[in-house]
Amino acid sequence: TCYAFSMLQRPAVAWPAPSWELLSWTKLLTVDVEFMKPDCIVPLPFFTKWIGKFCFPFGIVSGITVVTAYLAWSLRSTPLPSGRSLRTSVGGQASIWRAWSFTMAMAIHVSLVWHVKVVLSPVDCNWCREGVTCLDENTLVECWTDDPTWQKMMVISTADMICITGAFPLALVCIVFRCWRQEKAAANEGIDPQPTTLRSFANFFVSGYRGLQQNGSIVTFGWEVVVLFRKLALLLSAKFTTVHPTHGANLQILILLVALLGQLSLRPYSHAVLNNIDGLLNALEFVTLLSACQLTMGVGENLGAAYTILNVTSLFGGAAIAMGITFIKLGMTWESERHIHPEGLIPDQEVTRDEQSGPRDPAAISSRSSDNGQPVIHGTDESKAEGIDEPQAQKVTVKEPNEEEHKKAGGNPEREESDEYETL
Repeated sequence: TCYAFSMLQRPAVAWPAPSWELLSWTKLLTVDVEFMKPDCIVPLPFFTKWIGKFCFPFGIVSGITVVTAYLAWSLRSTPLPSGRSLRTSVGGQASIWRAWSFTMAMAIHVSLVWHVKVVLSPVDCNWCREGVTCLDENTLVECWTDDPTWQKMMVISTADMICITGAFPLALVCIVFRCWRQEKAAANEGIDPQPTTLRSFANFFVSGYRGLQQNGSIVTFGWEVVVLFRKLALLLSAKFTTVHPTHGANLQILILLVALLGQLSLRPYSHAVLNNIDGLLNALEFVTLLSACQLTMGVGENLGAAYTILNVTSLFGGAAIAMGITFIKLGMTWESERHIHPEGLIPDQEVTRDEQSGPRDPAAISSRSSDNGQPVIHGTDESKAEGIDEPQAQKVTVKEPNEEEHKKAGGNPEREESDEYETL
């Protein structure tokens, strides 16, 4: 949202100096390489810079994929400890590609808005000469003419918008809808949804929102998709009104008002505190833009100072709350992933037993002992409920033979009765 605000440039929109400084720094948070001013180090042609910005998200995705493929190969080539296998506690084979899908969702979520701005650059044109429009980023490139630079940018952007940028929101809607149907089917059968790569990808967008278990609907379950469309609407409203930024600001006010009313009426989060925080955040965004519009239209000196204080306070407070919500959502999503497959390595004998007798109850940890006098591992989940770490809770009790048994076995009777050792 702050990035969309930053596209409403000064002095057309009268942002206070502290607010504009913060909005300028949002380019860094959205991985906008133009913020780094690469021309100061290596002068490059405009089209080369644009191609670099265009391909930057694809480079991040390729890097993550290459690292994941290497880790998957390392896991396959590295021998596991004896009696262990890569199985999840709810069944199925553990796969590092589920972690890849979750990371991909986060990377796409961060870079999508900025990538849309780059893709729409060929249509971001202003009047530069009489009867001629030029690119806002480079007035030497004329729009809607036979300029070869503009034509190449237009072809690339059109293909990306049809196949990638424009297709992703629609694909995300289909993915969320499929996960919603899977959750309904699993709820009818009284089981948890099976962990899959697609489910791990969708967890980034649906975790923390009200699903079937919280009496939610498909709208609350996929509320992150609504938030994504809101961000795209804010971006498009600013991108296509660069000649008249005040018109874009008014459109953004209407979009924020609709989003605020929807959040307050549906309360999509599964926790009440998150609904209250997000409602406050949406209200602060609305107040920030409304106060900036009031300053732009012109107010008295006394009201101007009050609106300036209101704008700076609401913008900085909203930014802090947004960062807090981001970290909370990441934590909730991670916990959801741990709930799906909390254990990475499970002994083969337990996997065989579970496949024969059904799902294993994670609350019941059975005690096992071997026939050759090896230590017996005792552990319960009561210690976990009391906040004690599992390594501290699990004890190995080595029961020593008494004196008569030692004499019969020909052993040394000078031994202690029993010792307790902590095991890792």
